[in-house]
Amino acid sequence: QYGGMVAFRLAQKLEREGIYPQAVIISAIQPPHVERKKVSHLDDEKFLAHIIELGGMPQELVENKEVMSFFLPSFRSDYRALESFRPSDSHMIQSPVHIFNGRKDKKCIKDADGWKKWADNPVF
Repeated sequence: QYGGMVAFRLAQKLEREGIYPQAVIISAIQPPHVERKKVSHLDDEKFLAHIIELGGMPQELVENKEVMSFFLPSFRSDYRALESFRPSDSHMIQSPVHIFNGRKDKKCIKDADGWKKWADNPVF
């Protein structure tokens, strides 16, 4: 998720400098103006339950406590950054923007059209 927001913000900043990327790829994230549920403060069990609820994480990975203890801090940091992000630059991206969401990613699919507020011609 966080990578998609980084790509978006980088494209905004580049375009403000007159540099237009050939394409911007944004995956599995809602548009910047969408309010996100705050989950980064949850204990590990509840936080992991939230991630599992989103789907896309193999059960073998979820059940491997060693792997989860390695990745959870990184996931939590991404969520914390997204939860505190407030769009301050309303620049609409002119470069081609490709939005990718999983078929079962209900939240991102529901809000996908919101990217039209941030990109001239988003491709879904």
